[in-house]
Amino acid sequence: MFSLLDILNEEYKNKIDAFDFMAKSGKISFSNITSLFNVGTKFVTTLNNKLYGGIVVNVKIELDGFGNKYLRINSNIYYSYNNQIKIGNCKFTMYEFRGVKNITDLLIRPATKEDLIILSERVIGDIY
Repeated sequence: MFSLLDILNEEYKNKIDAFDFMAKSGKISFSNITSLFNVGTKFVTTLNNKLYGGIVVNVKIELDGFGNKYLRINSNIYYSYNNQIKIGNCKFTMYEFRGVKNITDLLIRPATKEDLIILSERVIGDIY
């Protein structure tokens, strides 16, 4: 008798293989975007030429009032204020895109080691 896991793996084999191929090549489609942002994933975005980072609390694909799909990430962000490190909640959004994009070109993307170094130096540097 087949287990549920075997049935699901067979049913979604093509999608799993496509995602694995894209991930290895550093690319992603919007239909697979939520797989990049699991709970606890550190991510970055750039606003006003400044790098901001957060940690994913939850992720949803939603529709705006005009029926356009977008990714919404609820996150915790860390920042310095009056010589103390604080934590806050923030929402980030990214509208649906067509085709495949390089992960490094996304408006919101998983953080690299270099990103984390830059962010930690900026937050700690504001305190010390």
